[in-house]
Amino acid sequence: MTRAACTRSAMAFLMVCASTSALAQATGAPAGAPGDASTIQEIVVTAQRRDQSILEVPIAVTAVTGDTLQTRGVTNSADLGSVVPNLEVNSAYGATQPNFSLRGVSVANEYNSNQVSPIGVYVNDVYIVSRTSQGMGLFDLDRVEVLRGPQGTLFGRNTTGGAINFITREPGLDGSNGYVQAGYGNYDTFTVQAAGETTLAGDQIGVRAAVNYAVGDGEFQNVYPGGKDPDSTDTLEGRLSLRIKPDGSPLDVKIVAYGGRNDPTQAPVFGLQSAREGLGFFQVDENRVGNNKTQSYGISANVAYAVSSSLKLISITSYDGGEQDLQQAADGSPLDILDITWRSRFEQFSEELRANYTSRLLNLIAGVYYGQDDTVTDNTFDIGSALAPGVNGGFFQHFHEARQSYAVFGQGDVNLTQKLVLTLGLRYTLDRAQYEDGSAYLFAGNVGGP
Repeated sequence: MTRAACTRSAMAFLMVCASTSALAQATGAPAGAPGDASTIQEIVVTAQRRDQSILEVPIAVTAVTGDTLQTRGVTNSADLGSVVPNLEVNSAYGATQPNFSLRGVSVANEYNSNQVSPIGVYVNDVYIVSRTSQGMGLFDLDRVEVLRGPQGTLFGRNTTGGAINFITREPGLDGSNGYVQAGYGNYDTFTVQAAGETTLAGDQIGVRAAVNYAVGDGEFQNVYPGGKDPDSTDTLEGRLSLRIKPDGSPLDVKIVAYGGRNDPTQAPVFGLQSAREGLGFFQVDENRVGNNKTQSYGISANVAYAVSSSLKLISITSYDGGEQDLQQAADGSPLDILDITWRSRFEQFSEELRANYTSRLLNLIAGVYYGQDDTVTDNTFDIGSALAPGVNGGFFQHFHEARQSYAVFGQGDVNLTQKLVLTLGLRYTLDRAQYEDGSAYLFAGNVGGP
């Protein structure tokens, strides 16, 4: 696609909103209602694993609503750094497999998918191990909470540098509603987000479904004949949520299933200077622009049981999996000098049991956590004719890594006075990791050939 066509496509934009919910008419809004300019709307967060006003949370936390993310054009977790202070996001693969950094603590610019981040990434309180799955599209969210600094006394795993918790919208158990939003913009980019929910039994059973689709050309143009343009967009994701809250029962069950795939072309590479001659900044000359193919899926169950008005027991069980096939032309030229394929398959299981106790004198969070994950990696490094003219070959790497994590954690807030609170926290962690079936060898052959 030419840049002139890209410019013309930027002139078109479409937004459609539809709602099936009933609308109640009112003659005016009472003082203090949302939208009243004389008041500030209270933001409720669960940064300390219980509902609190953000003004009462004694830790560094940023909460961004889903509506704000949409207004700011944040459609992927890799874009969060633009709206959250002290958060930096980088990646060797564009928006795929982001590396989060809070206050300088991160996994650095790590390429391999088996390395876990010291910044814990959670979706509805479920810890997501794979950084490939962390490169998710953001759609139909209630809010995102970013906690800075160690959070090990509150969360199950890997929060040395902080925690990022994505909280999706759940069925409201009150009628039916939905929306559809579509957009068309620069570089033939077409987007659709839609969600809808219905109540199967009043105040007891509700279901909500959401979908996110985006496709578009990249901002960069590849001048190589027949070559793909880098940095394109091609994603499809869906989510289904079920909530069961029996009437008169202390039980509240939330089940969320999701799945998605992403297949954009790789980010542009500015390689050999000889391949940059005569090119503009938004142009490349690359014979093998690869695709960053990823897919993720999973299901979780959050079961809460209110033993009394002061004590609630919570169980969070999840299974997640996915794979990546990242084809990376790393030389930025029409020559076969370095082409890398990063392939991994991964799966994880986790279980967290937690007790929340609240009284006038004490607020206590205590829990146990178990998680296990497996990653099988097959990486190929093609060095083409870099050895010598006509002598092609490369390097192959295979390994399997399995990890188990056990943790006991707790935090208590003792209200000494109305204005003085003593906080005590404790954590014990046991991690085991096995590196198995490792092999590596050199091979001969053309790039993409036998």
